[in-house]
This record gives sequence, C-alpha cells and structure tokens, in this order.
Amino acid sequence: MTHTMFPGRSVLLTCTLALVAALAGCHETSTSGATDQAAAENNTAPTNGTSGSAPSGGTTSNSTSGTSVVSSNVLANAAPAAGSTLTGPTASNPLGINLATVAYYSPEQPFLNIVKSGGSSSAIGNLVGWYTATNSAWDTQEEAYLQLDPDGYPTSLTAAGALSGAQQFTLVKTVVNYNLPGVSPGQSSVYPPGTYRLKFEGQGTVQVAGDASYVAGNTCPSSLALSNSSANTYVSCTFTVASPGANGGILLEITAIPNSADHPRDISIVQNAYASNYDAGAIFNPAFLTALSGFSSLRFMEWMKANNEFSGYPNSGSLLVGATSLTLSSPWNAASSTYPVIFIDGERRTATFTLGSTTVSWTGGLANAINPSGSTWQWGTQTYYAAFFIINKTWANRAQPSNAFWDMQDGVPLEVITALCNQLKANCHINVPLTYSDSDIQAMAQLVMSGANMQSGYRALAAPLTASFELSNETWNGVFDQYDIAASLGSLTWPTSAPSGGNAAWNRNYFGMRTAQMASDLQTAVGTSLFARVIPVLGAQAANPDTARSALQTAYWANGPAANYPIKAVAIAPYWGNNPSTQDCTTMTGQSDGGLSDFFATLTSQTGASGNTYSSVPPGGYLGEAESSIKGFTTLMANYPSMKLIAYEGGQNFYATTSGTCSGWSTLITAAERDARMGTAYSNYLNFWQTNVGGTSANVNNIFNDIYPVSSYGVWGLLESVMQTITPLTSAPPKYQAAMRYIQQ
Repeated sequence: MTHTMFPGRSVLLTCTLALVAALAGCHETSTSGATDQAAAENNTAPTNGTSGSAPSGGTTSNSTSGTSVVSSNVLANAAPAAGSTLTGPTASNPLGINLATVAYYSPEQPFLNIVKSGGSSSAIGNLVGWYTATNSAWDTQEEAYLQLDPDGYPTSLTAAGALSGAQQFTLVKTVVNYNLPGVSPGQSSVYPPGTYRLKFEGQGTVQVAGDASYVAGNTCPSSLALSNSSANTYVSCTFTVASPGANGGILLEITAIPNSADHPRDISIVQNAYASNYDAGAIFNPAFLTALSGFSSLRFMEWMKANNEFSGYPNSGSLLVGATSLTLSSPWNAASSTYPVIFIDGERRTATFTLGSTTVSWTGGLANAINPSGSTWQWGTQTYYAAFFIINKTWANRAQPSNAFWDMQDGVPLEVITALCNQLKANCHINVPLTYSDSDIQAMAQLVMSGANMQSGYRALAAPLTASFELSNETWNGVFDQYDIAASLGSLTWPTSAPSGGNAAWNRNYFGMRTAQMASDLQTAVGTSLFARVIPVLGAQAANPDTARSALQTAYWANGPAANYPIKAVAIAPYWGNNPSTQDCTTMTGQSDGGLSDFFATLTSQTGASGNTYSSVPPGGYLGEAESSIKGFTTLMANYPSMKLIAYEGGQNFYATTSGTCSGWSTLITAAERDARMGTAYSNYLNFWQTNVGGTSANVNNIFNDIYPVSSYGVWGLLESVMQTITPLTSAPPKYQAAMRYIQQ
C-alpha cells in the first residue's frame, strides 16, 4: 500500500525535498488503498515569529539540578554484552507492527532527545533540517548555502559560495515537536509539559524559543540563550514548557558560531527527568517503549524512508544517443555536488549539479535516446514523469547515530534500529534500497548481525532475534518510483526481451532476480550459523498472487528461477477497507446514527444494518475481500513449501476525508476508529490470519502502524499519539486493545 503523511514520491525539486504533503501540493494520490504515512500538518510558516536574536550577557550553566533517574530497565539502550543472548519475543500470539515516520510533527515521539526528530519544511528540508532565518524572517531560503559538518551541524553562519545578492540569514533554526496533531481521547497534551534540559558541545550560542519559557528555578538565562566560550566542552541548562503546542512547539536556534572548528554540535533537548539516563546512553522515550512492548516484530520501512530512494526532476529537450548533459527545467536549488543518477532506460551515471544552474553533466554518453512526450517521458510501455532520477540512498552515505537529525532522507540509523529491537526483544524487519550493490547488502547484513562498522556504543542484533531483509517497498506498486526504476533496470538487463506484459514483466523479473541475489548476498555475508536468523523476504501485492509468482519464476533470468535461491518468506499487505462512492457515503451518513451501524455491517457484507445495499462495497464486505486475498496466497504458497507467508503491512484502509466521498465521511470515520466495534474487527482479522496462515513468528502479521493521527491521509495508528493513556488496557483506544489482547490470548 501507499500511505501519506509525507509525499510518497517526488515530482519537482521543491516537492521532492519537502517534508510534508502540504508543501507545493506534491503528495502522492493512491490509486488503491492507503497513500505513505504522513502528516496532517498544514505546513505554512508559523505566525508566532522567532525570538532568535543573539543574546547579550546572561550566564551559562552545566547544572542538571533537579534531574531524577528513571529505572534503567525502562530506558537503557539494552545493548547486550558480546556473546550474550536475549530471551526473545515471548508473546503467546506473535504480532508485528510498522513504525510511523520520524518527523518533527509526528505524535510517535520515539526518542529521548527530541532534537533527533527535529527538522524543517524548507525546499531542501530533508537534506539539511535547518532553516536559515533572521530575527524577523522565518525562512530566508538560503539553506543550500549552509556550511555543515558531516553530521549536519552548521559550522558557520556565513554562506558558502556566492549568493546572488547579499546574505540575509543571521541564524539557523529547526523545529521540534512542532505542529503536532491536536489532543485525542485519553490524551492530556500534545507532548509532555515540564522541565527540559538543553545541552551541546562546542563554542557558540544556542537558544530555545516557541513553547520554551523561563521560570524561577530554571538554569537557562532568562533570554533562553545558552552560550559557551570554552573549547571542546559541554554546557547545559534547564527551561520549562508550561503549555505544549501553545506556540507551535519548540524552536531551537543557533545564533552565534565564533569557531568553525569547535562549533555547537551534539545538541540535545531532553526531559530533565530523563537527562541522566540519556547521558548514560538511553535512546528511547519510555512512553514509546511501553506502547510497543509485546510486539514480536518491528518493521522500519517508514523509519528508513524506503519510499524516498529516488527523486525525479524535470528537464527540457530530448536526450540523444551519446548525450553527456541535460538542461533542468528550473535551476538546481540544493548544494553543488555530484550525485548518482539513473536514467529511465536503466543507465547509471555520476552527474554534476551546480547550485543556481540548469546544466547537469556527466561522463560517458548515453546508449539510448530518451524523448519527451508532452510533459512526460516514455520508455517501453511505461510513462515516466522524469527522464532521470537521483539515487538518494548509498551505503557510503548512510545515516549515522551522530547525525544531527534522524529524519532526513537517509532515515534512522541502523544502529538505532537494532538497539530498539534489542531493547524490546523484537525481531527486526528492514528494507534494503533497490539499488544497493551486492557488497552494500553484505555490509548492511554484517552491521546488523555482527556489529561490523557500527558507531561506538552500539551492538549487533542479539540472539535469538531474527532480521528480515525486504528489498525496497512495494516495487509492484506503480505509485512509487521504485516500480518505475525496477522496470527500467529490467529493460537494461534484458534489452532484447519484448515482454508481453510490458514494463511490468521487466519489473517483476528484475525484482525477483535482485531479491534472489540479495538472499545469496545475505547468506554469504553472515555465514551459515547467523543465516539461520536471517529471513530474506520477497514482497508482493495481496490482491494479485501473480506479483509473487512471476517474481519467483523470473522467466527472463538465465540463472533463475528466484525460487531456487534462499528466499525464506513472501510478504503481502492484506489491508481491508476503502472509502465508498459518493452515493454510498451519502446514504450511509444519512442514517440516524451517522452511519456507524451500516459502516460496521459493511465489514462483512454489502448490506448495511439499515437494509441498504452499498454497491461500492465488495460482495463479502471489506474484511471478506481481505480474507479472499489471504486465501489466494495460501494456495500459492503450497507450491513453495520452504517459504513462509507473512504480512509486511495490514489493517484497515480508510481515510477521514470528504474528497471523493461526502460531507459526513470524516466525522463517521473518526467515530468508527474510536468505536469498540473497530477493535472487534481487528480481532476478527487477526484471528482469521492466525487460523489460515499461522500464529507463529514465522508467519507474523506486521500491522500498519503504531502511532498515527486520524487524518485525511489515513487512520493507520493503533494509537493516535504516544501521549494517549494505555494503562489500564481498558482505557486504551479499541484497536490498540485488540492488538494487545491478541498478543496475550
């Protein structure tokens, strides 16, 4: 499925690099089912302004006065000692969960250091995470000129390179816990109020604003600007958040950098109650850990930004045979650099982009001509929105724990992902970028399973926990760039094939081949003993078993079929539900109870409780349609006895939107999501999976997802916020109750 909290794919540079769907209207519209997980944020520049002026005077403090220590079993990194093992998942009925996208506006709030989820919505926000600003201007749009260290911290407040005019920015800032969704049932605030600690290393001035305030007893200066003039030392101080969200959230500003070699870095904002735990190595918010406790598998597709591997950019004119340059439709607005690119005929190059220029160049002429067709491009039977794509993910430039932010385009570091699995004693489900080489895949496996080349302080996945490796995400889904790129690479691999299935056949064959090669790479990388805990996964569409069959058969591949390689699981996403037609919606919401009784009746029938028949509902109801898809795959899997069937995603697939429905639909879906009958529907769905597929970790169903607000982009979350009450369980939202009771039954 696709899910939209952020745009699922890229169209223009400003859209590609935007953090939210609202920016330039570049979110992806789903053709079937869910759209990629995303934010309900209306991302206009906040009206509260900024108080980021450089302070004069004030004092600094290393004090963490008032810090209390929370029990280590809740907060510790849980990195096991070398050679040790964990007890492993102990749930009666194993159930997995997808984690929501890490973002400054996400109600998941997984990390103790909330700066790690910080960011910006500037045109290149998911590359740098900072706004360039002044005391009066929220965003001067000069982010491409920032001088950053390898971890993304600014080393200077002077622009790099020549600006077209005079430099405007005098400070940089990021937003933290900003524009969070409103309070949901069982939730008292959008994030925790109370005392917070600001800490950083280096010389300069760092200031907090927005929701941050000074009250008696805080150790920050009353200006909330913390300065340090001592070389290579840490400073810290405390401030107060009295009313979370009242001013949008917390603003973090760097207003002075006197020494580029000792600039402010390793910046953290932590609830003061957990500051000592954080300093001792704790990573995760205890409320987040509590919410996820019990799930036996964690899928990190959103954390790893699996749907953001490629960014397409429009260009003008044809690309002729032998071409070594092209002209962008608009000037490049990110930093000047070389970037790996892939053309729609599958050819790869390293291209040079220059800030402010429309010219892109590379060495090695193209083997094929690529011609536009109006505003689109054609290759084989596939229409592309761009002639080339930047490859955003490379192993050499993967995310690192020391990075300023963990919500940039590279996603959350693998070290942090592995630490969470270790701490929760949950199996890891990891997405491998489509264009990773064999050596990249091997290095990835060795890091996760053996700890090779991990940053200091992190450990490998502990035994007996398993790691599932899934190539990309939904390469069968034409909504995503990875569908197009897999088809392009298939055409390059088998150029003389004239597939009767068009580019779809190239896509399935290439994907099947690379999944098989990934499985072999994993086995080679970790050896026989560790490979027993590694699960190579082939993803497919729940409604179409042929997406798995054709990939496993790989008819074009001389070294196939893929089914003969050590692939251990086929994964599907058996969602249920879809928004009704306008006519059906109007009839349903016109009932005396707003449509709730008819809505829940249509989960198992086309006929509502009122006796009305809803033609846009599947004949057996929404759950019946999902059950039929599951049965179709159990039949297919009988042909592959060495492979297990798992669900990489699953759950309901409704949207709280009036678009394409009717005026009452959002109200109905919001009520339905919070109704006890929705919990019953989840219980029935999970019990059907257990009965017909299996109830062990080998057949795990990874529900989508953990924490997500009710919005027009979907109603995915078992919880709407990490701040919701879940103890006692009877006070938790119905879907979360159903999941926990399934696990415990």
